[in-house]
Amino acid sequence: MDSTSDKKNGLKWWHWVLIIFGVFVLVGIIAGGDSSSNQDTGNSVSTSGSNKEVVTSDNPVATGNSVKTSKKIEILDSKITYGDYGNLIVLGSAKNIAGRELSYAEVDVKFYDNSGAVIGTSLDNINNLGDGEIWKFNVYYFGMDDYNVDHYSIQVGSVW
Repeated sequence: MDSTSDKKNGLKWWHWVLIIFGVFVLVGIIAGGDSSSNQDTGNSVSTSGSNKEVVTSDNPVATGNSVKTSKKIEILDSKITYGDYGNLIVLGSAKNIAGRELSYAEVDVKFYDNSGAVIGTSLDNINNLGDGEIWKFNVYYFGMDDYNVDHYSIQVGSVW
C-alpha cells in the first residue's frame, strides 16, 4: 500500500464520523424543540390554531368528567387542551391538604371515547410537595388517536 491509499481510507472514516455526528445533532435539535414550552410559566396554554373544543372539569355533568379529592391532595381544577405540537394535555392544579410534606403524590387520568370506553390512561407525579403547596400538573395523552377523546376523569393516585 502506498501513502495515498492510506489517506483515502482515513478520509472515508472521518467522513462517516462527521455524518453520524451531524445526524445526532440534527435529531437532537428536532426532538428537543423549545425546552421552555413544557415548563410551567404560570401562563395558560395557548390553544390558538386549534378548532377542537376545550373540555373542563368545571362542569362534570355536561362533560362527563369527575374531580376527586383525597384526604391528602385536593384537585383544584383541570382542563383538557392541546399543546404547541398538537398533543392532548390535561392541565390542572392540586393542593397538599395533608398537614405535612408529602414525599410523593400522583394524579391519574382516564381518557374516554364518545361511547364511554376507556381508550387510555396517564398520570403526572411530584416529589416532596410541601404542606399547603399548590402543584400545577400536566397529564399527557400518549395515544395516536387524540381525536377520539371525548371526555376524561381525573383522580388522586398514590400519595405518601
